[in-house]
Amino acid sequence: MVEIKLAWHSLTRNWQRYTLFVLSSSLLVAINYIFVSILLNPSIKSPENNGQMVISVVAIGFVFIALLSLIFMFYANGFLTRQRNQELGIYNILGMTHRELNLIVFFQNTMMYVVSLLAGLLVGLSFQELAFLVLRNLLDNKQIVGDISFPPMFIIAIFFLIINVLIYLQDIFKMRRLNPINLLKAARQAPKEPKARWIIGGLGIVILGIGYYLSVTTKPSLSAILLFMVAVVLVVIGTYLLFIAGSIVILKLLRKNKKFYYQPNHFISVSGMLFRMKQNGAGLASICLLCTSTLVVLTAVISLFAGSQKILENFMPYDMFVSSSQPLNQIQQKQIEELALDNHVKISNQRQLTTSYSTPINIVKGHQVEPQFKNISLKNLNLTATTIEQYNQWQGKNLSVAADELLVYSPKEKLKTDILTINGITYHIKQISDFDMPDSYANSAPKMMYIFANNKETVEKLLARDETSGDLPTGFNKNIFVFNMRGTLKEKLGLAKAVKQYLIKNDGNIDSKSELEQAFKAIFGGPLFVGILIGITMSITTALIIYYKQISEGFADRHNFETMQRVGLSYKETQKAIHSQMLMVFMLPIAGAVINLGFAYPALRSVFKALGVWDQGIFATVALSVTVILFICYIVVYLLTTRVYRRIVNG
Repeated sequence: MVEIKLAWHSLTRNWQRYTLFVLSSSLLVAINYIFVSILLNPSIKSPENNGQMVISVVAIGFVFIALLSLIFMFYANGFLTRQRNQELGIYNILGMTHRELNLIVFFQNTMMYVVSLLAGLLVGLSFQELAFLVLRNLLDNKQIVGDISFPPMFIIAIFFLIINVLIYLQDIFKMRRLNPINLLKAARQAPKEPKARWIIGGLGIVILGIGYYLSVTTKPSLSAILLFMVAVVLVVIGTYLLFIAGSIVILKLLRKNKKFYYQPNHFISVSGMLFRMKQNGAGLASICLLCTSTLVVLTAVISLFAGSQKILENFMPYDMFVSSSQPLNQIQQKQIEELALDNHVKISNQRQLTTSYSTPINIVKGHQVEPQFKNISLKNLNLTATTIEQYNQWQGKNLSVAADELLVYSPKEKLKTDILTINGITYHIKQISDFDMPDSYANSAPKMMYIFANNKETVEKLLARDETSGDLPTGFNKNIFVFNMRGTLKEKLGLAKAVKQYLIKNDGNIDSKSELEQAFKAIFGGPLFVGILIGITMSITTALIIYYKQISEGFADRHNFETMQRVGLSYKETQKAIHSQMLMVFMLPIAGAVINLGFAYPALRSVFKALGVWDQGIFATVALSVTVILFICYIVVYLLTTRVYRRIVNG
């Protein structure tokens, strides 16, 4: 068929444009395949590997990557369509019908789909084992193995077939709306100078400002996550409006500045960008938001993973934590020591403490303690009460309090009062600064508060009765037994399993730091793995968008620079103008991304604090490192794509 020959001829003749589309599609196929192969992998799904948590995180990442793939392929196809219109216009003038033109486009899209699918699956299969190796090490689980199976390939083939069908339908719909003359002129049509839209530019600043305000003023709570998402949407809208409308306003102001504008390099760069800024602004906004997303995602997931050990120490200061309604007797403690010997583990720092169960409270009117059993929020305090005798035994001290006095330990919420009224009784309080909490949630929310009374009877008077608790334990009968372990991770896990089996008839909870450490690796290792893949995908997408912009603008600018060189513009002045234009265009998105990250910092801090995982030092170090690395990669892309732009412009 002649349509197949023409389609093949167009692909080979304009290989530079189509190869880039095929390459980018292949990379997206490979990354999506890796995500699907992880989702369908049977070794990850097993419950003992905390697989469901990893699968949930990977599923969220796959949805994001799939949407990004869909948007980018439509974006990239837009460049191909504009360049292809000229050829189609010529064919139409020579007598080819719309049906025949549709067939040419169909065969072109089919050829690119088949090549990109095969190449992408080949790349995905090549890097699949590397991806599973990284995931296996992050989760510290040797049971996770990659496998080559047909279902992931089939799913990816169908997914990208749907995308290509949608692209084809869009292409033929656009062609039906164009007559032959318009098809011929579409690729060469000169843009009109856009109007300065002050209202839209101002609206963009206002929306962006509201997004920044929400991010900065968000307080640590569960609602912080929702507010952060609202702030993200507002920043996205504000960024697009500001780049599209605000950039035109700025360029027109620069044009009014005669000292700046009437210089060869500034004159050419400002006037050139001004005439294409409507489309250019959307591209710059997309680059800015992709860079912002890369910075935020990588900073968040790396900070979580890097600080996971410190988070683990905050949540479990001891290697083993046993809580029950009855204290462990000497026989039980001796048996635990024997189990430790059997598992080649040395235990130390065995301690026991009796307290009340925690009660969520609010302090109103400065001193009145009110229990909150129904409307519990992160603004509450978790109140735990015990005797001064238990405190002295635990801390190795010899303090005393009167019947109307209380010692208060509140590491994160210092009380601004000398009295507390609890269950109608007013007590004088003295705040202390040291208590080695056995169940330390020092950085968590709700915040912890311990109260120490003179005897058990006074403690009972402090405790509120929860009528809605049902079978939940209450009262002054929570017994905590803790100890530390020394040995390998496997030995510690073996002892934890043995202790749980021995105390299986005891009511209460038995928690092991070793088991929690494995869970943490699933909790934080999974997001880190997904975040790295998303970061890589967004970085590749950003680089490809920049490259597409350079090629498109290079072909659009070549005729203009040729005309200016004929009227006296030297080659050296041409290079200066190109450098000035590229520098102005390139620095805006990365500068905007850094500013967006700075305003995202308070919101991220609030979300991290709400989850009890905030560490400012780690976050700042990671944010700075990720920003520097991204900036270096950005400069490399700038240098490479600018070279391509110059080559096109100079013919």
